[in-house]
Amino acid sequence: MELLDRLKLSEEIKGHIEPLIKSIPESDLEKYAKAADSYFNRITIQHSRNAFVDLPLAQDLHRVALFLLKKYPDLPPDDQKLAAAGIRYFLMSHGAEPDLASVDGFEDDVEAMNAVLDTLGLAGMRIASRV
Repeated sequence: MELLDRLKLSEEIKGHIEPLIKSIPESDLEKYAKAADSYFNRITIQHSRNAFVDLPLAQDLHRVALFLLKKYPDLPPDDQKLAAAGIRYFLMSHGAEPDLASVDGFEDDVEAMNAVLDTLGLAGMRIASRV
């Protein structure tokens, strides 16, 4: 079974996440953690200018991205690729829905991240959708 097919996602999100399914070199994990922190800081600043940006949802996504980065070295190689896809999708501000453009901007990120968590057997870390 192809890795993409393991994720229960809408076709639109599958099209965005497919090129992101590849390993992160372990030497780059800290770089990805810093990128997640930087992106969350950018979201926080944008929220101060636009109250429609869903800061609590972004905070949940940031928390789960950092969790996956911490767990990453202990995952099997195929699961690493899926975790990396969820992390990269969050860091990509223009997925199926631009993150900072509307109140629903992070909903596609939640769908992608939850699909990754479910597939990895980490459903207890799922993020509650606000829609």
